[in-house]
Amino acid sequence: MKGVMSLKSRSGVLSSSTPTPEVVESAILRYQAKRRLSPASPVVWKQSLDELALSEMLLGEASDNEAPLFSPFPAQPDPVTSETQYGKFKAWISESPEALKPELAQLLYPMFTHLYLDLISSGQHPSSSKFLRRHQSTFLGNAEFNAFIRLLSSINSPRDLSLNDHVNAFRSSKYTVTLSTQTYNYLIKYVHQGKSSLLLRLLQSKIDLKLADPLAACSRPEALQRIRSEMNRDLLQQSINDKNTTNNDIQRLKEIIQSVRSGPSPLPSTCLYRINNVPSPLASAELSYDSSLMALGSENSSIYLYNLLPSTTRVKREDNHARIKLSCDFFGDNEDDVRSGGESKERTVPELLLGHSEDTSMRLWETSTGANKVVYSGHSYPVWCVDVDRLGYNIVTGSMDRTAKLWNTEYTFPIRIYAGHEKDVDCIAFHPNCNYFATGSVDKSIRLWSHADAKMVRVLTGHKSGVYSLAFSPDGKYLASGGEDRRIRIWDLASSRQLKELKGHTDTVYSLVWSTNSSHLSSGGLDGVLRIWDMNNPSPQNSSTSSSSSEESGTPTTSSSSKNISCSPVPELIGTYKTNCSNILDLRYSHHNTLLVTAIMEEPKT
Repeated sequence: MKGVMSLKSRSGVLSSSTPTPEVVESAILRYQAKRRLSPASPVVWKQSLDELALSEMLLGEASDNEAPLFSPFPAQPDPVTSETQYGKFKAWISESPEALKPELAQLLYPMFTHLYLDLISSGQHPSSSKFLRRHQSTFLGNAEFNAFIRLLSSINSPRDLSLNDHVNAFRSSKYTVTLSTQTYNYLIKYVHQGKSSLLLRLLQSKIDLKLADPLAACSRPEALQRIRSEMNRDLLQQSINDKNTTNNDIQRLKEIIQSVRSGPSPLPSTCLYRINNVPSPLASAELSYDSSLMALGSENSSIYLYNLLPSTTRVKREDNHARIKLSCDFFGDNEDDVRSGGESKERTVPELLLGHSEDTSMRLWETSTGANKVVYSGHSYPVWCVDVDRLGYNIVTGSMDRTAKLWNTEYTFPIRIYAGHEKDVDCIAFHPNCNYFATGSVDKSIRLWSHADAKMVRVLTGHKSGVYSLAFSPDGKYLASGGEDRRIRIWDLASSRQLKELKGHTDTVYSLVWSTNSSHLSSGGLDGVLRIWDMNNPSPQNSSTSSSSSEESGTPTTSSSSKNISCSPVPELIGTYKTNCSNILDLRYSHHNTLLVTAIMEEPKT
């Protein structure tokens, strides 16, 4: 037919319709391959749903003039602007209502670190160093923040920044901060009224704000979790209403769930540090915050510091002996009982070590050089124990002079004196909230003190001999105590009532530690046996029986493949580890929930 043209290919007739996008893209790729051209990468700015939601939320609260500040391409950081806006933000938080300060203070650390890193990335090293020195003291009391800030201080150029994977990972991720609805609205009102462009940009790009109120805006994972919970609840309701589901099956399911919840938790992984061939008898042992250093206090007036990690770095010693002769000194001229109270349980700044001795003093040492930086004097008789609160600010010591004293690292004299015991104060432990501490004494009593006003708020009696170990549960509800009567007693702090009496040790109990979830209690002492107790067991008081009889008979209910581990029929006792040591000096949990045991193996006396 005239006037009609037909296009044919090898495979047949081609369609005269518009080509699809896939055909066009395939043709472009073939042309680029023929011309040896590299494919062009599409320039697309990707934004997550969380970022989009937060941007819309903040833009809705901010004024029209500040809307351009939420550009995905940040402007060049200005040192003066960073210093001004951050300083005003700190001052605003200090003047905020007391109920809102703890939540708002969470924003200081991520804003400070990101502002400093932005100044470094733009090559403004002098300004960034000045900014770091001026504001870093706010965060040095927290061990985790302190370690990261020391890492930031070693970064001086954009090249250093690009080579540090840890810092780059921090910059690429978002710092999560949870706020209540009231606090969030209070924050939005501040950034809306003041000129806070940099803070607004950080809130959008570097901080993941989460609201504790479930009816308010929340992050995508929280929303998904709420949807899953609702779906599970609907499915459970549907299964209950199902004709094929009987009440007996539901009751059996509840019983199984309850048995799992109330059953014993798995035993923790345990690591034993056994000390052999010491030059002098040891009085104490402590592990550092990160479990990299071990401090040993000896009766020859020395503190031995060991590096537990593979390293060639050695501590430089600076000898500076000092001794006060007392009329009660029963040791020789070259002996002086030293007990270390270092940085275990997140109690001190990682670079420092506290030691206390029979010479009536407490000393502050620098672990990197071995130098004695400060000597704290105030007791009139030997100092037997020391503890530091989890903030690393307050220090409490107990002495043979029957008193406990409160110290601060900035002063060389005690701030408060706590008197009430009739004999030596041999052990001290801070409450997790840092407002109270407990003291145990040879007078068989335990006293709970408020360090703010030096008032005694509890007196716990029940031990038949001196008390030599104390440990608060992480949830702050209970106190465990052990001593020369070979018993461990669990106290309810709210009612001052003894809940349990745990029997099993055959000698003095010197070490106690709770697991992080307060479900397990580990104990050790002069019998060289580590025992782990289940604190979720609902057995009544004094129901525990001595496990020594079962061990002597050699008929435990179950035993593991290792000859050093056994279990006892005592309800609370779920694990017994025979260390083959003469004394367990220290117990603590690592960050990976591993129980670290430090014990000494003394040579038999001939």
